[in-house]
Amino acid sequence: MNQKRFINIMLVIIIAALIGAGVYFALNRQTPAAPAPTPKIPASGPITINGEIACLPKKGSGAQTLECAIGLKGLDGQYYGLKNLSEYDQEYKFSVGGLPVEAAGVFSQEEISAPDGNKYDVTGVIELTSIKEIKEESKKCVIGGCSGQICAAEEIITTCEFKPEYACYNSARCERNKNNQCGWVMTEELKNCLANSVSASKEEQISLREGQRESSFLLEKIYSNSVTGLNFWEYPVATGQGYPVTLGLGEIVSNGCTVTLKLVRIEENAAIFSKQTDFNRPCPICLAKDTLIDMPAGKAAVQSLQKGDMVWTANAAGRRVAAIVLKAAKTPVPATHKVAHIILEDARELFVSPGHPVGDGRTIGELFTGDILDGRKITGITFVSYPEGYTYDILPSGETGFYWANGILIGSTLR
Repeated sequence: MNQKRFINIMLVIIIAALIGAGVYFALNRQTPAAPAPTPKIPASGPITINGEIACLPKKGSGAQTLECAIGLKGLDGQYYGLKNLSEYDQEYKFSVGGLPVEAAGVFSQEEISAPDGNKYDVTGVIELTSIKEIKEESKKCVIGGCSGQICAAEEIITTCEFKPEYACYNSARCERNKNNQCGWVMTEELKNCLANSVSASKEEQISLREGQRESSFLLEKIYSNSVTGLNFWEYPVATGQGYPVTLGLGEIVSNGCTVTLKLVRIEENAAIFSKQTDFNRPCPICLAKDTLIDMPAGKAAVQSLQKGDMVWTANAAGRRVAAIVLKAAKTPVPATHKVAHIILEDARELFVSPGHPVGDGRTIGELFTGDILDGRKITGITFVSYPEGYTYDILPSGETGFYWANGILIGSTLR
């Protein structure tokens, strides 16, 4: 009885195993994949193939030897021999595996033998008439430099030594030329602008002793052929912090816009500088266009105000009083100019150049999120591109020169 039961169990196990094997092979049986469509390759004649440089594989499943026969692997997955590549590759530019190329020439269905006697697995051979690298799509050119005077493949930072001709590039086109190089498109308009640029500048010599300051430069120490001091930038971001500067003979320091000082010579305990003032490049430290100014009659855009208009100002006691506009000015700015976007906790906001005075000794560029401006906390401050050609400012009469811009009390750059 036990033996019979054992035999029955074994039969069940064997039958189950056979069924399982059958199911396994049935499930794993694959239908042969349909062959990929073969591109139409001529039996012989002109052909142009895009692909990449590759080592040609050998036919069969045997071991591949270590030599590399340079050929082309087309986008169709086929390999092609390049019969006369050396004529076009004297600098071995096209001997780099993976290099994307376009090969053109005359195709023939030939075989290529390897040094060991085996055959390379190629569709045929191309006798080249041309081969060129396929480059990725060129990136857009970038306008750089302190005055937006440079057109290059990437952003370039320069010192702020302004010249009148830089204004010509504000409306010029920065593009790649036929050689794929970035540069200004030299239209007749740009050529004429560059040729007719006249420098409205004044040059003079000044003498500084230790402890004296001229424009943005504070002279600290005089040596036999050099000086040291602190430079207080006024543009693109004006701050109250001086940055250490060492000047040798012939070297310059600038406030970032209008004034440039060049060290000419040392005379005993004085340093002689050549000072150049470029009136075409005043420091743009004013308000954005369409900023609303508070007036007794209401509000008006800053660019519409004129000398003699009435605005609100704050007197020395902080009281709001009426005042007459003594000056109204606009300042040209480069295409790269940025303004600060200030947002207060009560939702007031202002777009203004970083160098504009706040009225308490600080400038806009010195403010940070969390600081107090006009009695309220700053909740946001970012620097954004300014698309207009000018910034604007006014000077009210009275003791302070303060006024309200978009409801925020600030100072004037015209005092």
